[in-house]
Amino acid sequence: MKIALDIDDTLTNTREKQIILWKEFIKKHPTKEYTEELPKEINAFDNEYISMFWDENREILSFKTTFKEKADIITNQLHKDGHKICIVTSRPEYKYKDLTNRLKNWFKENNIYVDEIYTSIMDKGNFCKENNFDLIIDDSINHITKANELNIKTILFNNNNDYKGNQTNNWLDLYKIIKELDK
Repeated sequence: MKIALDIDDTLTNTREKQIILWKEFIKKHPTKEYTEELPKEINAFDNEYISMFWDENREILSFKTTFKEKADIITNQLHKDGHKICIVTSRPEYKYKDLTNRLKNWFKENNIYVDEIYTSIMDKGNFCKENNFDLIIDDSINHITKANELNIKTILFNNNNDYKGNQTNNWLDLYKIIKELDK
């Protein structure tokens, strides 16, 4: 299968790092509008205060987070099984210097097998449909829902009680689900 794989909170523990950095940011830049609790709109880049958080922490959140347990083992096993693993991320190329090459090096340093990297993809469902992906794995219910509507196999890498499709937050379980979908 040709697999589209998200980075943040699918391959990496981005949310954990965001929580820590947000608390530090709030202490450094106090405001009445926000508390130490990570805001729901943390990815609302049109918000000036949140944009300031990202400007200060983008590099750390993008290249200094830990990978999910067993992600390295499973990406390598999927490759051995004959699957094509492609990173499909909404990380915008224009906000980073040499994003694609930096990601390639970061994955290699951490033993994460990847065939191709696609950045700046805001509509992952349509992108996967147009590029003949068989499966998308993402933590965003929005991307998963869109892909489902386009008849692409999906795995939500999250715990969402309202979602009735394939989902897990564990890479060993993820591998089992992929094996079932590949039958």
